[in-house]
Amino acid sequence: MNEWLTNLLVAVILLCVWVLAVLYYLSKMDRKNEEIKQACTERVIGRVDRMASLLINEGLKPYGQPLKMKYRNSFTYQRNMFYRYSYRGKEYWGMDGRRITSFFSTGKNGTPIELYCNPSRPSQFYCPAEDRNMTAAKVVNVSLVTVFAAVIWIALLVERK
Repeated sequence: MNEWLTNLLVAVILLCVWVLAVLYYLSKMDRKNEEIKQACTERVIGRVDRMASLLINEGLKPYGQPLKMKYRNSFTYQRNMFYRYSYRGKEYWGMDGRRITSFFSTGKNGTPIELYCNPSRPSQFYCPAEDRNMTAAKVVNVSLVTVFAAVIWIALLVERK
């Protein structure tokens, strides 16, 4: 088989695996989010507390050669909206239970906002206004897949010439 065709086949297989992984992740995320929405049935009016940028330490991750393995700290950067609300006389503070990155703000600090909390676990809640961030996360993932495909395609075209 032609080397260019072999490279194309490998690239297509890698892209398919990537797309399947992203689709699996998105479906898992959707299921989890639906579970949270079903559990959070009590409507409360909360307030936007703030948009915060978080640097999360994910612990030590291995890198390097198998026999010369080293470890370093791994960090993740996230932006999240934080909310305050009161339920049955008790104050709660936190971020949307769906654990999404906030690409867009849901309002200025102190703005009243509709939230739904879990009556059996009031610290768990979700904010319907964050749904556009869920859509944005999907668009970002699909865009990454598209860029990945374009890079592979261009690399194969350049190699062919």
